Amino acid sequence: MTYYMELRRSEERGMEKGMEKGMEKGRMEGRKEGRMEALKSLVVSKLLSLKDAAAAAGMSEEKFKEIADL
Repeated sequence: MTYYMELRRSEERGMEKGMEKGMEKGRMEGRKEGRMEALKSLVVSKLLSLKDAAAAAGMSEEKFKEIADL
């Protein structure tokens, strides 16, 4: 195998790893956004207090209001 072929193969592996990391990060962000939307929906529906929703999200009530646009 030539040096060029090995270099190309190494680049491809690096790109694949980068894409996998990016996809995982996207999934994690999507889950976080979905959780926030669910908590926001429960607060708006008055099924959950703002205090409890903020606690479930692991943040202050003020920060929750800011992020959830309440």
